[in-house]
Amino acid sequence: MEVKMISIQSSFDQAKLHGDLCYNDSSIKALVVIFHGMSEHRFRYRYFAEQLVNNGYAVLVCDHRGHGESGEILGYFASENGWLVNLEDLHCLIKEGKKKFPELPIILLGHSMGALFARSFLKRYQDEIAGLILVGTPADNPLATIGHHIANIIAKFKGEYHRSKLLDNMSFGSFNKVVKSPKTRFDWISKNEENVNAYISDEKCGFIFTIKGFKDVTFGLKDVYHFDGWRNRESNLPIAFFSGAEDPCSCMKDGFTNAVTKLKSFGYKNIQTKLYPELRHEILNEKERDIVMKDIIEFIDKIVLQ
Repeated sequence: MEVKMISIQSSFDQAKLHGDLCYNDSSIKALVVIFHGMSEHRFRYRYFAEQLVNNGYAVLVCDHRGHGESGEILGYFASENGWLVNLEDLHCLIKEGKKKFPELPIILLGHSMGALFARSFLKRYQDEIAGLILVGTPADNPLATIGHHIANIIAKFKGEYHRSKLLDNMSFGSFNKVVKSPKTRFDWISKNEENVNAYISDEKCGFIFTIKGFKDVTFGLKDVYHFDGWRNRESNLPIAFFSGAEDPCSCMKDGFTNAVTKLKSFGYKNIQTKLYPELRHEILNEKERDIVMKDIIEFIDKIVLQ
């Protein structure tokens, strides 16, 4: 598999955003674009990219601003309109990656926060993708508005770059309750202890977002779950939701069902879902990941080979 790093410079502030373009020289059926989750980076998706390439796909794994090697401050998107600035930079990164494969259809896959960005992308650039895959997509959070107000108060005293343990606990503190006798505060992401330990030991994973970053994520939740701005132009666009049945981020209090129902309410009819018993948030890093990846690849195959 050949891996080529591609980069773009943001028109907002000249920050650089990076992605890895993975492919081989055999015939390629489509370009799969991957948006990773919150507080991680693109390199954690190398194994998944290899499986996709081995099955005839090119893959572009994108870093968000404030993650991995993109941007200068971890957990910080931009000084203004961070969610939309990051979304537009991702859009530009896809355009750059598409230059090598101009004729290929794009399948967009987002994990966790990346699934929220994928849905914001769907909202604005639906005509540019042939299918959408949402992995561990976060449930709507009725406390997000309260969290946003608290973030504004903290910012007045601590500044936009402050990292608040209070906000972090409000956002993720309850997630470990699904785990019996957790050994770490990140056990909720995976029942695979090797994956959890690797996540914890990675200095570019698990960091607390800045106050400004948290506020941008609350904007993203509102952007995805509110009706404003949705203009569905292709009701039969293939969409799939994949999540672990024990994922507190996606499935707590019917969050998975509500996320699916919300997209249906926007007029999307061609939606399939699958929950994996006993798996948690990072289903692409569980020991059963090959089963999950096989299901995802079969879904993509149906889109591009129909």
